[in-house]
Amino acid sequence: MKNWNHKLWLFFSSMKTGLILLGLTVLISALGTFISQNLYDTVGFKFLLGLLCINLIVCSISRFNHTCKRTFHPPIPRNSHAVPKRISTSTTGKSSELRDQLEIILTTQKYRINSTETNDGWAFVALKHRFGYWGAYIVHIAFVIIILGAMMGTLGFSGSFVALNGHSVSFDDIYLDKGSATKNYSVRINSIEDRFLSNGERDNWYTNISIIQAGKELAKGTLSVNHPFTYDAVTYYQSNYTDYAHLIVEENGNTYQDLVSVGLTSKEGPLTTLTTDFRYRFRQKIPDSSLYVKGLKLQNKPIVYLQVYLTDEKEPVLLKLTQGQSKSVFDQYQITLSALTNATGLTVKADPGVPVVWVGCGLLCFGLIISFYWRPLKVSGVFTQNGQTGTLTLGMFVGKTPGQNEAAFNNIIRNIQTD
Repeated sequence: MKNWNHKLWLFFSSMKTGLILLGLTVLISALGTFISQNLYDTVGFKFLLGLLCINLIVCSISRFNHTCKRTFHPPIPRNSHAVPKRISTSTTGKSSELRDQLEIILTTQKYRINSTETNDGWAFVALKHRFGYWGAYIVHIAFVIIILGAMMGTLGFSGSFVALNGHSVSFDDIYLDKGSATKNYSVRINSIEDRFLSNGERDNWYTNISIIQAGKELAKGTLSVNHPFTYDAVTYYQSNYTDYAHLIVEENGNTYQDLVSVGLTSKEGPLTTLTTDFRYRFRQKIPDSSLYVKGLKLQNKPIVYLQVYLTDEKEPVLLKLTQGQSKSVFDQYQITLSALTNATGLTVKADPGVPVVWVGCGLLCFGLIISFYWRPLKVSGVFTQNGQTGTLTLGMFVGKTPGQNEAAFNNIIRNIQTD
């Protein structure tokens, strides 16, 4: 049993295992982005995230003692053979003088020095930016937190609804396509606005909503695209907007009415100029009648253009109506534009993992900054006594930035020689 535990530990502490799991995660994430986001909710993907999380945790635990030792108790070389050779030099002088010079220089440059006596002299190790060793460790922990946050997201829910201006929607009636939730309050749509700039370009869609419980307003806010509103850990996003025309149709004493969605046009003039805009609209049937209509609303004005179709007629009749205006078509129908209104489409989401993911992202950035901009500098040396003087052999650990380390080492040597 112990043998199997050891093998599992070695498997999950392997960098090769981590790279394979990370590669598979990236591959499936790419497929989910371009093919189907349902992949993110599969048991297989969650299992893969779990394995990657275990790998990162085991790797972090395995390297903890080693990182602590490098940070707080770096090994002191016992002889000149243990001094780094790639960046190194030797200098001669009296023991006390060299030791005092070295201590002053390294302390001035903010190195932390540990020294010890040897059989024929002394040795030291000096470390600067020692907490840079923890950059990779923090990055590992950050990934674990991000993965845990992503997995916590499965405990949330998401859905959407469309509501007319002035209407209220019970939260429990909102269609949720993921997860479930029960809230004993309603969402009231106070106002909806499709706002335009002075040059005619769209500014944004704005929806003002209130959270209502037992007739009492608990919260109120305005949301727009890229500016959501959050209450009770539920975030409301502006997703779409639709203008509607309330039409009343009269035929031989019979009355029919319906809300017809209308597109938007900025063209104002002869109806024939709107042919292209009408082409992209769908016919909508007036219930219980034989009429079909396509509608367009003039931007920023209460004017609606209609194409009215009769089932046994080939060519539609074109109408221009203002609010409250009526017109006759096909000699037997009278159409009245009773009112103009609009509807907003909102998406609702609750994801308890979002704050956790943000914490993980913050740690990730912090770890990367430490890793790349706070790289440790470690210099060590051994002084060997030879009569009245001796030889000080110094070396600098190369690390991942040999140029930077060599420049720091040369700066130390220049100061020793100058002194």
